[in-house]
Amino acid sequence: MKSAASKQWLNVGVPFLTSDSGNDICLMKDGTLCVVYVVKDAESVDKKAVDALFDVKTSFTSKIERGITFSFMTLDASKEPAFASLFDQTDYPFVVILNPGKRKRYLRHEGKVDV
Repeated sequence: MKSAASKQWLNVGVPFLTSDSGNDICLMKDGTLCVVYVVKDAESVDKKAVDALFDVKTSFTSKIERGITFSFMTLDASKEPAFASLFDQTDYPFVVILNPGKRKRYLRHEGKVDV
């Protein structure tokens, strides 16, 4: 079991979603929607898009302890191809909102990623 000190994804504004980090940053959190920025590979990450996601994350941070929360992350399709293939998209980058609850559903964002 990894300690919190070894989980660097907990200290990143928009961390990479991996098999190690997934449960900590979104998949096993009740009442959370996962905002996933899916890129072809880590080298193709658009810093402006990640900055825009971080800005949205900051503005969506709930000031109230109830209701839906949002977790923001980046998914490298070259490192997590099985997970990326679930979204049935090959035109990178794209953003999906994933509901990881009992009935797993997602919605793909259309258009450019900006605030």
